[in-house]
Amino acid sequence: MEQKENEGDVKRQAIIDSVQDAVESFETGQRLNVAILTPPFSNFSIMSRDLHSSKGLSIKRHSISSFPEGEPLDEATGTINIIEGCQHLYRMRIGGFAVLKKFIRDINDDDKRLFITVWNANAFRYLDYALGIGKAFPLQVRIPELTLGDIREAIMASYDEDEIQFEYDEFQPRERVIEWMPTRARVFSKDMEIRLPRIESSALRRAILRRKVYLSAEDKVFTQIQYLSRGNLGAAKEIWIRSLQYPVIRPTYVLNACKKFMMDNEEAFVAANILRKGKVPMDELREDLGDQVALDATVATLKQKGIVKGGDGNLSIKAENLGFTLDSLAKHGMV
Repeated sequence: MEQKENEGDVKRQAIIDSVQDAVESFETGQRLNVAILTPPFSNFSIMSRDLHSSKGLSIKRHSISSFPEGEPLDEATGTINIIEGCQHLYRMRIGGFAVLKKFIRDINDDDKRLFITVWNANAFRYLDYALGIGKAFPLQVRIPELTLGDIREAIMASYDEDEIQFEYDEFQPRERVIEWMPTRARVFSKDMEIRLPRIESSALRRAILRRKVYLSAEDKVFTQIQYLSRGNLGAAKEIWIRSLQYPVIRPTYVLNACKKFMMDNEEAFVAANILRKGKVPMDELREDLGDQVALDATVATLKQKGIVKGGDGNLSIKAENLGFTLDSLAKHGMV
Protein backbone atom coordinates (compact mmCIF):
# COMPACT_ATOMS: atom_id res chain seq x y z
CA MET A 1 0.00 0.00 0.00
CA GLU A 2 1.34 3.43 -0.88
CA GLN A 3 2.66 5.37 2.11
CA LYS A 4 0.87 8.62 2.84
CA GLU A 5 3.99 10.09 4.40
CA ASN A 6 7.72 9.71 3.88
CA GLU A 7 8.26 7.22 6.73
CA GLY A 8 6.07 9.31 8.98
CA ASP A 9 8.26 12.41 8.80
CA VAL A 10 5.25 14.70 8.68
CA LYS A 11 7.25 17.86 9.40
CA ARG A 12 9.91 17.25 6.77
CA GLN A 13 8.89 19.86 4.21
CA ALA A 14 8.80 22.65 6.79
CA ILE A 15 12.36 21.76 7.79
CA ILE A 16 13.51 21.71 4.17
CA ASP A 17 11.91 25.12 3.65
CA SER A 18 13.84 26.55 6.63
CA VAL A 19 17.11 25.24 5.23
CA GLN A 20 16.27 26.56 1.75
CA ASP A 21 15.82 30.00 3.32
CA ALA A 22 19.40 29.71 4.67
CA VAL A 23 20.64 28.84 1.17
CA GLU A 24 18.91 31.86 -0.32
CA SER A 25 20.30 34.12 2.43
CA PHE A 26 23.80 32.80 1.70
CA GLU A 27 23.38 33.69 -1.98
CA THR A 28 22.58 37.26 -1.00
CA GLY A 29 25.60 37.60 1.28
CA GLN A 30 24.36 36.46 4.70
CA ARG A 31 25.92 33.20 5.90
CA LEU A 32 23.96 31.29 8.56
CA ASN A 33 25.41 27.86 9.19
CA VAL A 34 22.66 25.41 10.07
CA ALA A 35 22.30 22.72 12.73
CA ILE A 36 19.37 20.35 12.26
CA LEU A 37 18.67 18.58 15.54
CA THR A 38 17.04 15.17 15.18
CA PRO A 39 15.52 13.01 17.93
CA PRO A 40 16.55 9.40 18.58
CA PHE A 41 15.46 6.89 15.91
CA SER A 42 14.81 9.68 13.45
CA ASN A 43 15.04 8.72 9.78
CA PHE A 44 15.35 12.35 8.75
CA SER A 45 17.80 12.87 5.92
CA ILE A 46 18.33 15.89 3.72
CA MET A 47 19.57 15.26 0.19
CA SER A 48 21.31 17.57 -2.27
CA ARG A 49 18.25 17.43 -4.52
CA ASP A 50 16.08 18.80 -1.70
CA LEU A 51 17.77 22.20 -2.03
CA HIS A 52 18.13 24.61 -4.93
CA SER A 53 20.70 27.30 -5.68
CA SER A 54 19.46 30.05 -7.99
CA LYS A 55 23.12 30.92 -8.67
CA GLY A 56 24.09 27.36 -9.55
CA LEU A 57 26.26 26.85 -6.47
CA SER A 58 27.34 23.24 -5.97
CA ILE A 59 25.43 21.36 -3.25
CA LYS A 60 27.16 18.28 -1.84
CA ARG A 61 26.16 15.83 0.86
CA HIS A 62 28.42 13.82 3.15
CA SER A 63 27.42 11.44 5.96
CA ILE A 64 29.58 10.58 8.99
CA SER A 65 28.76 7.15 10.43
CA SER A 66 31.67 6.75 12.87
CA PHE A 67 34.50 8.72 14.43
CA PRO A 68 36.51 10.03 11.45
CA GLU A 69 40.04 8.89 10.79
CA GLY A 70 40.94 12.02 8.80
CA GLU A 71 39.62 15.56 8.55
CA PRO A 72 35.78 15.72 8.62
CA LEU A 73 35.78 18.47 5.98
CA ASP A 74 37.87 16.48 3.49
CA GLU A 75 34.65 15.10 1.99
CA ALA A 76 32.87 18.47 2.06
CA THR A 77 33.60 19.50 -1.52
CA GLY A 78 30.61 21.72 -2.29
CA THR A 79 29.99 25.40 -1.87
CA ILE A 80 26.90 24.35 0.08
CA ASN A 81 27.67 21.31 2.20
CA ILE A 82 25.24 18.96 3.95
CA ILE A 83 27.04 17.00 6.68
CA GLU A 84 25.01 14.34 8.50
CA GLY A 85 25.93 12.31 11.58
CA CYS A 86 27.88 15.07 13.31
CA GLN A 87 27.33 13.43 16.73
CA HIS A 88 30.17 11.06 15.78
CA LEU A 89 32.76 13.86 15.78
CA TYR A 90 33.72 13.41 19.43
CA ARG A 91 34.80 10.68 21.84
CA MET A 92 34.36 10.48 25.61
CA ARG A 93 38.05 10.16 26.40
CA ILE A 94 41.08 12.37 27.00
CA GLY A 95 41.53 14.53 23.91
CA GLY A 96 38.27 13.21 22.48
CA PHE A 97 36.93 16.69 21.68
CA ALA A 98 39.89 17.73 19.51
CA VAL A 99 38.36 16.69 16.18
CA LEU A 100 35.06 18.38 17.00
CA LYS A 101 36.76 21.60 18.09
CA LYS A 102 38.75 21.73 14.84
CA PHE A 103 35.59 21.05 12.86
CA ILE A 104 33.85 23.99 14.52
CA ARG A 105 36.88 26.28 13.92
CA ASP A 106 37.12 25.26 10.28
CA ILE A 107 33.48 25.90 9.41
CA ASN A 108 33.59 29.23 11.26
CA ASP A 109 36.66 30.34 9.30
CA ASP A 110 35.44 29.13 5.90
CA ASP A 111 33.16 32.07 5.13
CA LYS A 112 33.02 31.23 1.39
CA ARG A 113 30.94 28.13 2.02
CA LEU A 114 27.69 27.24 3.82
CA PHE A 115 27.46 24.25 6.16
CA ILE A 116 24.20 22.46 6.89
CA THR A 117 24.88 19.98 9.69
CA VAL A 118 22.65 17.25 11.12
CA TRP A 119 23.04 16.14 14.75
CA ASN A 120 21.47 13.86 17.30
CA ALA A 121 19.59 16.40 19.42
CA ASN A 122 20.75 14.85 22.72
CA ALA A 123 24.38 14.96 21.62
CA PHE A 124 24.07 18.57 20.44
CA ARG A 125 22.53 19.62 23.76
CA TYR A 126 25.37 17.98 25.68
CA LEU A 127 28.09 19.41 23.42
CA ASP A 128 26.57 22.87 23.50
CA TYR A 129 26.59 22.74 27.31
CA ALA A 130 30.17 21.42 27.39
CA LEU A 131 31.73 23.44 24.54
CA GLY A 132 29.21 26.06 23.46
CA ILE A 133 29.01 24.73 19.90
CA GLY A 134 25.60 26.34 19.41
CA LYS A 135 27.29 29.68 18.72
CA ALA A 136 28.61 28.27 15.43
CA PHE A 137 25.10 27.68 14.13
CA PRO A 138 22.92 30.81 14.01
CA LEU A 139 20.10 28.73 12.51
CA GLN A 140 19.09 25.73 14.61
CA VAL A 141 16.16 23.66 13.37
CA ARG A 142 14.64 21.24 15.84
CA ILE A 143 12.44 18.40 14.65
CA PRO A 144 9.40 18.69 16.94
CA GLU A 145 7.63 15.95 18.81
CA LEU A 146 4.78 14.46 16.80
CA THR A 147 1.22 15.00 17.88
CA LEU A 148 -1.25 12.20 18.47
CA GLY A 149 -2.76 12.90 15.05
CA ASP A 150 0.65 12.79 13.35
CA ILE A 151 1.44 9.41 14.90
CA ARG A 152 -1.98 7.96 14.09
CA GLU A 153 -1.73 9.06 10.46
CA ALA A 154 1.83 7.78 10.01
CA ILE A 155 1.06 4.36 11.50
CA MET A 156 -2.33 3.83 9.89
CA ALA A 157 -0.97 4.77 6.46
CA SER A 158 0.18 1.15 6.17
CA TYR A 159 -3.28 -0.35 6.62
CA ASP A 160 -6.59 -0.42 4.77
CA GLU A 161 -9.67 1.17 6.29
CA ASP A 162 -11.17 -1.04 9.05
CA GLU A 163 -8.29 -3.51 8.72
CA ILE A 164 -7.25 -3.03 12.36
CA GLN A 165 -9.68 -3.83 15.17
CA PHE A 166 -9.38 -1.52 18.19
CA GLU A 167 -10.94 -3.09 21.28
CA TYR A 168 -11.24 -2.56 25.01
CA ASP A 169 -10.71 -5.47 27.38
CA GLU A 170 -13.78 -6.88 29.03
CA PHE A 171 -14.08 -5.24 32.41
CA GLN A 172 -13.65 -7.45 35.46
CA PRO A 173 -15.26 -5.98 38.62
CA ARG A 174 -12.80 -5.24 41.35
CA GLU A 175 -15.31 -5.55 44.17
CA ARG A 176 -18.57 -7.32 44.78
CA VAL A 177 -21.70 -5.45 43.84
CA ILE A 178 -24.04 -8.06 45.37
CA GLU A 179 -23.39 -9.33 48.88
CA TRP A 180 -25.18 -12.38 50.29
CA MET A 181 -25.99 -11.42 53.86
CA PRO A 182 -26.90 -13.96 56.59
CA THR A 183 -30.39 -13.34 57.99
CA ARG A 184 -32.53 -15.09 60.59
CA ALA A 185 -35.93 -16.06 59.17
CA ARG A 186 -38.80 -18.35 60.14
CA VAL A 187 -39.38 -20.99 57.48
CA PHE A 188 -42.04 -23.69 57.86
CA SER A 189 -42.43 -22.84 61.53
CA LYS A 190 -38.70 -23.10 62.14
CA ASP A 191 -36.15 -20.41 62.82
CA MET A 192 -33.37 -20.71 60.23
CA GLU A 193 -30.37 -18.73 59.04
CA ILE A 194 -30.57 -17.97 55.33
CA ARG A 195 -28.61 -15.72 52.98
CA LEU A 196 -30.40 -12.97 51.10
CA PRO A 197 -28.91 -10.80 48.35
CA ARG A 198 -28.15 -7.19 49.13
CA ILE A 199 -26.91 -4.66 46.56
CA GLU A 200 -23.94 -2.61 47.72
CA SER A 201 -24.96 0.75 46.25
CA SER A 202 -21.55 2.45 46.54
CA ALA A 203 -19.81 -0.49 44.85
CA LEU A 204 -22.42 -0.46 42.08
CA ARG A 205 -21.86 3.25 41.51
CA ARG A 206 -18.10 2.79 41.29
CA ALA A 207 -18.52 -0.12 38.87
CA ILE A 208 -20.74 1.97 36.61
CA LEU A 209 -18.23 4.83 36.59
CA ARG A 210 -15.38 2.47 35.76
CA ARG A 211 -17.37 1.04 32.87
CA LYS A 212 -18.01 4.48 31.41
CA VAL A 213 -15.78 4.98 28.36
CA TYR A 214 -14.62 8.51 27.65
CA LEU A 215 -12.42 7.62 24.66
CA SER A 216 -12.90 5.15 21.87
CA ALA A 217 -10.52 2.20 21.97
CA GLU A 218 -8.65 3.65 18.98
CA ASP A 219 -8.25 7.05 20.63
CA LYS A 220 -7.07 5.39 23.84
CA VAL A 221 -4.49 3.28 21.99
CA PHE A 222 -2.97 6.26 20.19
CA THR A 223 -3.11 8.49 23.29
CA GLN A 224 -1.05 5.90 25.12
CA ILE A 225 1.38 5.43 22.22
CA GLN A 226 1.91 9.18 21.89
CA TYR A 227 2.61 9.50 25.62
CA LEU A 228 4.87 6.45 25.93
CA SER A 229 6.87 7.40 22.83
CA ARG A 230 7.13 11.07 23.86
CA GLY A 231 6.07 11.97 20.32
CA ASN A 232 8.98 10.07 18.77
CA LEU A 233 7.91 8.30 15.58
CA GLY A 234 10.54 5.56 15.74
CA ALA A 235 9.54 4.72 19.30
CA ALA A 236 5.83 4.95 18.44
CA LYS A 237 6.18 2.49 15.57
CA GLU A 238 8.10 0.03 17.75
CA ILE A 239 5.45 0.23 20.48
CA TRP A 240 2.77 -0.34 17.85
CA ILE A 241 4.55 -3.40 16.45
CA ARG A 242 4.95 -4.88 19.92
CA SER A 243 1.33 -4.12 20.84
CA LEU A 244 -0.48 -5.33 17.73
CA GLN A 245 -1.86 -8.87 17.86
CA TYR A 246 -2.99 -8.66 14.28
CA PRO A 247 -5.62 -7.59 13.52
CA VAL A 248 -6.48 -6.67 17.13
CA ILE A 249 -4.93 -4.06 19.38
CA ARG A 250 -6.06 -3.02 22.86
CA PRO A 251 -4.91 -0.34 25.30
CA THR A 252 -3.64 -3.04 27.67
CA TYR A 253 -1.46 -4.45 24.88
CA VAL A 254 0.16 -1.02 24.50
CA LEU A 255 0.91 -0.76 28.21
CA ASN A 256 2.43 -4.23 28.23
CA ALA A 257 4.72 -3.36 25.31
CA CYS A 258 6.82 -1.03 27.47
CA LYS A 259 8.83 -1.75 30.59
CA LYS A 260 9.39 0.58 33.52
CA PHE A 261 12.75 0.57 35.28
CA MET A 262 15.17 2.58 37.39
CA MET A 263 18.84 3.26 36.73
CA ASP A 264 21.69 3.98 39.10
CA ASN A 265 24.18 6.70 38.25
CA GLU A 266 26.64 4.46 36.36
CA GLU A 267 23.86 2.89 34.30
CA ALA A 268 22.48 6.33 33.46
CA PHE A 269 25.95 7.55 32.46
CA VAL A 270 26.43 4.69 30.00
CA ALA A 271 22.85 4.88 28.68
CA ALA A 272 23.19 8.63 28.07
CA ASN A 273 26.33 8.11 26.00
CA ILE A 274 24.61 5.45 23.92
CA LEU A 275 21.56 7.67 23.41
CA ARG A 276 23.70 10.58 22.18
CA LYS A 277 25.38 8.51 19.47
CA GLY A 278 22.23 6.63 18.45
CA LYS A 279 24.24 3.50 17.75
CA VAL A 280 27.72 2.95 19.15
CA PRO A 281 30.16 0.02 18.90
CA MET A 282 30.85 -1.76 22.18
CA ASP A 283 34.58 -1.50 21.43
CA GLU A 284 34.30 2.28 21.19
CA LEU A 285 32.44 2.44 24.49
CA ARG A 286 35.07 0.23 26.09
CA GLU A 287 37.87 2.53 24.88
CA ASP A 288 36.02 5.66 26.01
CA LEU A 289 34.34 4.62 29.26
CA GLY A 290 36.15 1.48 30.38
CA ASP A 291 38.29 3.36 32.90
CA GLN A 292 35.31 5.26 34.31
CA VAL A 293 32.76 2.51 34.97
CA ALA A 294 32.55 -1.28 35.16
CA LEU A 295 31.35 -1.26 31.57
CA ASP A 296 30.69 -4.93 30.83
CA ALA A 297 28.63 -5.41 33.99
CA THR A 298 26.79 -2.12 33.46
CA VAL A 299 25.89 -2.93 29.85
CA ALA A 300 24.71 -6.40 30.91
CA THR A 301 22.41 -4.79 33.49
CA LEU A 302 21.09 -2.27 30.96
CA LYS A 303 20.23 -5.14 28.61
CA GLN A 304 18.57 -7.14 31.39
CA LYS A 305 16.43 -4.15 32.35
CA GLY A 306 15.31 -3.66 28.74
CA ILE A 307 17.02 -0.29 28.29
CA VAL A 308 19.70 -1.25 25.77
CA LYS A 309 19.91 -3.79 22.97
CA GLY A 310 22.97 -5.03 21.12
CA GLY A 311 23.60 -6.55 17.74
CA ASP A 312 26.54 -6.76 15.31
CA GLY A 313 28.78 -5.35 18.02
CA ASN A 314 26.69 -2.15 18.30
CA LEU A 315 24.58 -0.89 21.19
CA SER A 316 21.46 1.27 21.02
CA ILE A 317 18.56 2.26 23.25
CA LYS A 318 15.48 0.06 22.90
CA ALA A 319 12.97 2.22 21.04
CA GLU A 320 9.85 1.00 22.84
CA ASN A 321 11.34 2.10 26.19
CA LEU A 322 12.62 5.50 25.02
CA GLY A 323 10.12 7.44 27.14
CA PHE A 324 11.05 5.71 30.38
CA THR A 325 14.75 5.99 29.49
CA LEU A 326 14.43 9.76 29.06
CA ASP A 327 12.52 10.01 32.35
CA SER A 328 15.23 8.10 34.21
CA LEU A 329 18.08 10.06 32.60
CA ALA A 330 16.33 13.32 33.50
CA LYS A 331 16.35 12.30 37.17
CA HIS A 332 20.13 11.97 36.92
CA GLY A 333 20.45 15.30 35.04
CA MET A 334 21.77 13.61 31.89
CA VAL A 335 19.32 14.84 29.23
